[in-house]
Amino acid sequence: WQPDAWSYTVAMAAASSCHQHETVGRLFAKVSSEPQLRASVAAYNLAIEARLRMGDLAGARRIYSRMAQGGSGYPPPRTDTFNVMIRALGERGRPYSWVLKEMARACVDPDVITISMMLKLQPTTAAARGVWRWGFQRIRQSDERMWHHLIEAHVRLGEPERAAALLGLMEEKCGHPVDSVRSHNLYLRALLAEGKPLEALAHFQKMCADDEEGGGGADEEEDGGSAEGPMRERQGSTLEGPCPEATVEADSEGWVPLCTSPRWLKAPAPAPDAHSFTIALSALRQLHSVGDDIEKAAQLSDQPSEQPELMQGAGPVKGRTSALSVKGILAQQPAQQPAQQATEWSPLSTSQSLEALPSLSSASLRGRAISKRAAELFEEAEARGLLPTDGPPPAAVAHALICACGADVDLAVQMWRSHLRPKMLGTALEDAGLEGTGVEGAGVQSQQAAYHALLRVCGVARRPDEALRIVYAIKR
Repeated sequence: WQPDAWSYTVAMAAASSCHQHETVGRLFAKVSSEPQLRASVAAYNLAIEARLRMGDLAGARRIYSRMAQGGSGYPPPRTDTFNVMIRALGERGRPYSWVLKEMARACVDPDVITISMMLKLQPTTAAARGVWRWGFQRIRQSDERMWHHLIEAHVRLGEPERAAALLGLMEEKCGHPVDSVRSHNLYLRALLAEGKPLEALAHFQKMCADDEEGGGGADEEEDGGSAEGPMRERQGSTLEGPCPEATVEADSEGWVPLCTSPRWLKAPAPAPDAHSFTIALSALRQLHSVGDDIEKAAQLSDQPSEQPELMQGAGPVKGRTSALSVKGILAQQPAQQPAQQATEWSPLSTSQSLEALPSLSSASLRGRAISKRAAELFEEAEARGLLPTDGPPPAAVAHALICACGADVDLAVQMWRSHLRPKMLGTALEDAGLEGTGVEGAGVQSQQAAYHALLRVCGVARRPDEALRIVYAIKR
């Protein structure tokens, strides 16, 4: 049996996924030297990417030149060829404007993947908006993925407060309903980036409640599927039009308004997925710092003369929750609250549970309550079938679960022993069979993430002795 050209392409893809770029080059050279074999565009794309990953720009351009010049046996470049080049250069911090010029010279139009990839590579929100406008001029109709990458750029680059407004524009102007769990996860991430873990947990609870009530779909009756949505989009009105039924505040560029009450937030939310639970665990981790801010705010409130501007209700610092604003949200609690209720505090069970946070004056008491809720979230995700019950969870879930313990090393170690270690031991033999292949098993990745989270907790708690013990455990 002799491998054909497609067999070589599959082998190249496997080597590329393992970051074995030299192997990709050898396989491409072999398939190119066989006269009876004709390498596909996918094989050329993989060869170009391997050259760029190794820093061989000249070699990558030589392979591309064969495709651009044409001739017998050389396939012409496609959109995915240029996408590969943009991603490989952009991820290495290299300029890729010449790739866009080659794309125009070859009369190849960018697609949604091209725009989404370029949005992901931008260093500032201004640059992301420029890519957005450039893409709108060159593609026929927007895609939900484009909107998601635009919103993710705002979350990542310091303007998460615009996420809700952008999701509203995606629905109102372009006919893409905000009913996917990915859209709501982006909103949860934006709330965390703003320093609003309580709001994130409340929205997560809404997703769980709507799922139990049989919801999970967006309201499609209101203008979402109108035929003039794509037309308005092509005219560029999506970048300027105000959100209906909302307070509008244009930014300095007049690019996109801020909506204080987007319509999509009133519609039923989709059921959460595993990533939603990971974000909720991260919100629980943020609650530790919020509790510390509340205690500091309580101390400041006893000395109003020292900070007159702060006590007069100055706005929160961008990117962080104001301690006083959080205290105000949670201050509506009974004057006398039994001490035993503090240990039963749960930020996701009822709306009244949010009011119990100030009563947890002890940091250790608050930490135990939050870590207990984190364990309950983990078990709920398993019960929903979102996490494996007989294997290790994803690395992100393991990391977030440990970090939800805040600065309590004992709670973090207990969480590791009770919820993670037994699951990882079951896959140790399976992962051992992957040694030497360059591929890490799920158990190894999850275990490393948990160890890193434990070290982070030790760092926050300033416990170098415990960190040293964990390092010894990793070596064993």
